[in-house]
Amino acid sequence: MNDKLIKSLKKICASKEVQVFVYETLLNEKIRKKILKRDVSTYVDRLIGYREVNIESNEGPNHHTLLPDETSSVTGKRFAVTPKELKALDIWEDEYTRKKVQLTTGNIAWVYFLKVQNMSNKGRNLDIPN
Repeated sequence: MNDKLIKSLKKICASKEVQVFVYETLLNEKIRKKILKRDVSTYVDRLIGYREVNIESNEGPNHHTLLPDETSSVTGKRFAVTPKELKALDIWEDEYTRKKVQLTTGNIAWVYFLKVQNMSNKGRNLDIPN
């Protein structure tokens, strides 16, 4: 392949958007715009088989995450981002890890879950609801 074709293919791959599903802080338009440096169109969507929980801490900020629960679902918003924007979201959500899920609309999207080590009691008093 010639260099021009390789550069074109890299540019296409770099600009390919992926879907993200959000359920808490990133529902806030101002926060999304601060991170992504642009407005994005959002769509209401739902994730079945999980429930949202607030993990409270007496010694630091509270966190929201999703826990598996066959009888529950979580309503949130889905939007498209570039790979560069996804990295910016990863930095913002540094205490979270992302996983691909299928939403009720059939879309495949990344969703953020609190990292397991952040859910353990490492010197903090955490209250994880049942």
